[in-house]
Amino acid sequence: EKLTMIQIKEFLSKIPNLIHFELDSEGYMDLIDGQQWELIASNLIIFDFRIHLLDPLWNFSEENILQSFLSLFWLEHKRRFVAYD
Repeated sequence: EKLTMIQIKEFLSKIPNLIHFELDSEGYMDLIDGQQWELIASNLIIFDFRIHLLDPLWNFSEENILQSFLSLFWLEHKRRFVAYD
């Protein structure tokens, strides 16, 4: 079974004082939503993720994916830049 955003939220809700989180996983499109990650990562000091998409036939735009990570939170607060490879 591959990882979903719901599973990540459930897992992290059990460790609210977590400050360092790294993720390297296979998953689906719901894992590459910058707005969802913003809610999760707001209290993390160290946050790094690599997500290997499993639904390559999904009709998505690289630009739309990256747009969700171009908020003030990602660019100024976290100073993180997300890339698609």
